[in-house]
Amino acid sequence: MKIKRLFKSNLAIKIISCFLAKIIKIVCLTIRLKTINEEVYLRLKKEEKRLIYTTWHNRLFLIPYFLRKKDLQILVSKSQDGRLLSSTLKYFNLYPIEGSTHRGGAEATIKMIHILKKGFEGGITPDGPQGPKYFLKRGVIDIAQKTGHTILPITYGVSKKYTLHTWDNFIIPCPFAKGVLIYGEPIEVGKDLSRHQIEEIRLKAEIELSKITTWADKEYSFHES
Repeated sequence: MKIKRLFKSNLAIKIISCFLAKIIKIVCLTIRLKTINEEVYLRLKKEEKRLIYTTWHNRLFLIPYFLRKKDLQILVSKSQDGRLLSSTLKYFNLYPIEGSTHRGGAEATIKMIHILKKGFEGGITPDGPQGPKYFLKRGVIDIAQKTGHTILPITYGVSKKYTLHTWDNFIIPCPFAKGVLIYGEPIEVGKDLSRHQIEEIRLKAEIELSKITTWADKEYSFHES
């Protein structure tokens, strides 16, 4: 069976996603994790802020496990890879909304806004699904503006990892590595903003997410497999 046909099979997707979920859980359970800036998250929850967690696409491996108890709505690419990711996320009590800037984006964005307005929180990889790498697309800003949610950057770094030769240099942490999970400063998006102001906020969010990602990588920059 060809790979493309395999990913069109619902049974194959279910089996592979179950396997991936188990691998992610096993790896996460072995990592010695240090959390930085957790007080930012705790303060936002104390203030009863609704959040949209944002992380770069290449940091997706561990994030579902760390957000598994939050019942998040996750914007996922409407593609073959997206189908696999959607199925995998469900094992972590995360609920995928399929769509992207290329396929079904407007429909997915509207659906996400509608659901978040009901009180749910969300998760987005703002440079996905095809890049450019580390470029924060405006979609997350628009969703935050229309829902009143606060954007919360989050990322991680690990002492030992495999870096894939993909457009985003996807990171797979090694078992028993040391790790750091970092929360960035929250980004608030006002209602009545000009295009210039929206672009300023988009750039601010991009810089903040990039800053904590660089910080996380520098923690363990001397180790890579």
